Amino acid sequence: MAINTEHLDNTLRALESALAHYQQAVAERDAVEEEIFRLAIIKGCELAQEVSFKLLRR
Repeated sequence: MAINTEHLDNTLRALESALAHYQQAVAERDAVEEEIFRLAIIKGCELAQEVSFKLLRR
């Protein structure tokens, strides 16, 4: 039985993108964007964990 990991792959790509944007905001010292992307990273980690647990149960 093959497990479809497409949703997890998309989640991880979004997380990597948020991290790259966060690092750019830190370099530019943009406090508002730093906070936005920090929160996006946290939410992305939570979503990746949730999706991973669902895949493990299958």
